[in-house]
Amino acid sequence: MSDPRDDMFVPVWEGPFVEAERLMRRLESAHIPVDLGEALEAGRARVEVPPGYVEEALEVMESEDRVELSMPMIGSPTPGWTVFRVAVVIVVVVVLVLALVL
Repeated sequence: MSDPRDDMFVPVWEGPFVEAERLMRRLESAHIPVDLGEALEAGRARVEVPPGYVEEALEVMESEDRVELSMPMIGSPTPGWTVFRVAVVIVVVVVLVLALVL
């Protein structure tokens, strides 16, 4: 007979269901067994892993956080892009004012 502790999963993260699914796929790609558990609030989920995989799961989650912090999301404005957009708006306003005055 198998030990019931072998079937246990421990929660390593809880949050919005969509984020939980994304994290679950990330952990599965690292070959970590994952299960989604129910959270107390609607629309939320718990990401659970076997006790022997908790340390690996936390490492994957930590490395993912570092990647997100170091790389801006595609389509997110960078400071240089924001300055460029502000400069274009200023030029357009100046041209419109000059066109109305002359």
